[in-house]
Amino acid sequence: MAAMSRYVALLERERERVEVVVRSLNIDDRYIRTALSRIGKRQDQSTDITSKMLSANAEFYRGAGGYVAFLIEQFEHYNANTNGHFLFSSQSIADRYDIASKQINDAIKRVAELEEERKKLAQFQQEEWERFASGN
Repeated sequence: MAAMSRYVALLERERERVEVVVRSLNIDDRYIRTALSRIGKRQDQSTDITSKMLSANAEFYRGAGGYVAFLIEQFEHYNANTNGHFLFSSQSIADRYDIASKQINDAIKRVAELEEERKKLAQFQQEEWERFASGN
């Protein structure tokens, strides 16, 4: 995935820049190792959740594409009732619609779950940084 490789490169540049700054402060080597280790851990966690989010978003777009393609293919073979529900000309077409609809709904659910996970991770990482910065 091109986006993922660019993201990883961005994180690598960030780490390199932080290392240059930290080393220029002439502080104890243990502190430098600890700081860089924690940055590495944070970046690993960020890379993991970003990879999952990109995959989930790709799955969503695949599902949305399949859903739209199905509706275009079936154009004039369905009606929409006053509640906005589709009524298809046969059960087999309705079953195909259900499959396409389930795929997109599952993808939406996965993206929402990962977004929640990402928020929790961001909060955890902020707390970790504050503990580190305070010397704990």
